[in-house]
Amino acid sequence: MASDASRQLRLLLEDSPQALSPTDVYALFDALVVDFTDSPEPEVHLYNLEEQLQAIHNEVVDHNSCRQTNIFLTALVHLLPILRPVSLISNWFDLVLRPALREPRLPITGSAHAKD
Repeated sequence: MASDASRQLRLLLEDSPQALSPTDVYALFDALVVDFTDSPEPEVHLYNLEEQLQAIHNEVVDHNSCRQTNIFLTALVHLLPILRPVSLISNWFDLVLRPALREPRLPITGSAHAKD
């Protein structure tokens, strides 16, 4: 499930014609949260998911693209119920959140997601 959600996020960020709609991609992340809570090894799955997300961010996200930043932030917001605070600080703050908070062109929803 994590691989499918990650793959769809990558396709969405790449503007692939095979990508699902943003709403459908975020629904995959919501379903992923439910699956993680029922998983016998949630820490292992979460570690793998975060590795996949970091790879996507490094390989696909153009840091000058407010659209891509907003999509990625929204995906992270959907994962908030399973992301640990230490993960947000150590993995995502410098990489995604701080730059988003400093970006005046980011849509209001993206700024709100970064603040959350």
